[in-house]
Amino acid sequence: MVSTPETQQEDDAAPLEWRRHFYDRTDPAALVAAVLAGVGAAAALAWTVFNIRWSSTHPSVIVALAGVFILFCGVALAYVGRSGAIPARRGRVSVRDGNTHVSAGGDWTPWTAGGMAVLGFVMLGIGAITADRVGAIHISHHRQYPAFVALNIFLIVYIFWMLAKVPLGRRLEFSPHGLAGQNDSLVALIPWDSILEVHVHRGPSAMRPFGIGKRAEIVFTTTDEATIPEGPFRVGERAYPISLLNFDVDEDTLLNVIRAARSHPEVRQLLGREEGTFLFEGPPPEIREGMRRSHVWLPWERRINEALGVGARETARD
Repeated sequence: MVSTPETQQEDDAAPLEWRRHFYDRTDPAALVAAVLAGVGAAAALAWTVFNIRWSSTHPSVIVALAGVFILFCGVALAYVGRSGAIPARRGRVSVRDGNTHVSAGGDWTPWTAGGMAVLGFVMLGIGAITADRVGAIHISHHRQYPAFVALNIFLIVYIFWMLAKVPLGRRLEFSPHGLAGQNDSLVALIPWDSILEVHVHRGPSAMRPFGIGKRAEIVFTTTDEATIPEGPFRVGERAYPISLLNFDVDEDTLLNVIRAARSHPEVRQLLGREEGTFLFEGPPPEIREGMRRSHVWLPWERRINEALGVGARETARD
């Protein structure tokens, strides 16, 4: 099922094969942030339970503490989602208008986390203001009140920053002519023949602040024939990064399809056709777990050759 070739060819002369490139799916930095937020949530929950059992505690204080708990839970969930520990749906592609569509619609964690964070912050604000008005707590005249205001401003900015980083409308469209990618309002149109190089970006992501969400992109270097949005790239280089995480097709398979279409023009005729959707299947998870970069997934290559042979015979008959 899996073989080890004796030589590793360069990308410019890449053989027709399925290889594994991504291994460290979970990002340690994001997981550490999630754990720290989880510790904060546990502390807030413990303090909330303690105050509930204390009969003299005003309900507004309970609401504020519960808001802190929900807020920390939202932050923890957001970073768990960023770490890549929650897998997206796999193997869902559609063919429409001569294009094979792959979307990232299965990534529900940012919206859930953002909703929890907003709910928690609203509860914290309402509870704290009410508790101050009824005299349950005294913060408006306290010397640390400016710090409390600054903290709330920081939380507001952080929540909206987190929501702003949620990519909307992420999709890829594969056709015999090229690849179209959309991330929010940024659209790239990349003809296959315009691609000079395809490489994996293994450092901190340019699309994610503080380097959280590593190993999330492949980068195209293209000619002027491609239409790509402006971005924070090196001067004089036309490059476009595409984050492959959380698509309905795993990132290894997407990269293999892109490289196969770029290096093998005959493969492009399978894109945008129902009979070509097998390109986006990839090996089963149990096989993928044991693969290394030197391994080749042979059934993928054989199915491509078989499909191309069938297409050639059908063309000859016509």
